[in-house]
Amino acid sequence: MVADLAWGLAAALVTSMVVNALLIRFAGALGTLDRPVARSSHDMPRPTLGGLGIVGGFWTGLAALAILEVGPLPPTDELVALGTAVALLLLFVRDDVGPPLGVGQKATLQVLAAATWLYGGFGLDSIHLPLLGTIGLGALGGVGAGLLTVGLCNVYNFMDGIDGL
Repeated sequence: MVADLAWGLAAALVTSMVVNALLIRFAGALGTLDRPVARSSHDMPRPTLGGLGIVGGFWTGLAALAILEVGPLPPTDELVALGTAVALLLLFVRDDVGPPLGVGQKATLQVLAAATWLYGGFGLDSIHLPLLGTIGLGALGGVGAGLLTVGLCNVYNFMDGIDGL
């Protein structure tokens, strides 16, 4: 069992490293270099799209574990949510390599990403506060998780000057 998990981890790691090495090697030809501007924290062009290597590694590791029959696959709704998240990621990749998406288009994708996250069962049912204990959130947990997801997308977007780090 442990050896099978190690194979899954190795598959994920190697895939991530190879995909990112290729993205770095061919960033100039692919047009995926982030050129520094005044608010950038880097002073030389840096390759973008490193998330593709991470996502590719995740799916390769999951596939390796499925092939090795290490435990059950995630439930269908989680797989659908993860697959939809990858589709949304590819739309954001299009934003990085093509003409920028408009504000409305980006907001729509962010809301879809949040809805996908919630569909996969990744909401907030409750929170634990020190001294107060656990507080059930009910339907507000889903709304809060959705708002938090969209908010974090935008916070990260405002910190966009750290591409390539």
